[in-house]
Amino acid sequence: MNAQTDLSALCDRAAQASVTAKATLSANEKAVKELSRDIGAMPFVVRSFVSSTISAGTGQDIGGWVKTISDLTHDIDDAQDAIESVRLRGSVDQDDRVVLRATVDHTRGEEAGMERLASFLEAAPGKIRTAPPGILPPEKRDEMTAMLDGHARAVRQGLAILPALTASLDALLAAR
Repeated sequence: MNAQTDLSALCDRAAQASVTAKATLSANEKAVKELSRDIGAMPFVVRSFVSSTISAGTGQDIGGWVKTISDLTHDIDDAQDAIESVRLRGSVDQDDRVVLRATVDHTRGEEAGMERLASFLEAAPGKIRTAPPGILPPEKRDEMTAMLDGHARAVRQGLAILPALTASLDALLAAR
């Protein structure tokens, strides 16, 4: 293989990883927005408790998580533009490097927080099951635990795809 073919293959891998990551993060954003809506529909006392518990357990509130995921998605949009620029030009220029490095750094910087969010959502159903029936009726409890299980899976899937994205962008950054 020649250098141009290698660069094209790196672009292909980075483009595929970015498409997958963007789709997964978009699903995460939707899940977190749904969680926010579901929390907003809870009785005030429960809503306040859940909101403060999420902030304490993950480091930010639900609105913060929506923004974090949205910002990551926008970074991936920028990276996709840079990948296409590299493909068309046949080389990685300084502007592309800045965009790709920023995406890698931001993504890696958010992985620990995404892990906290996923772990929190995975543990939440067990805590909800202990809520007294007067505060949370059993049918609502079952509905909430199922909803949280789904949100936890979505965030965990988003977290699982991030290393492939950063690895493919790192490989493209290493190209000469």
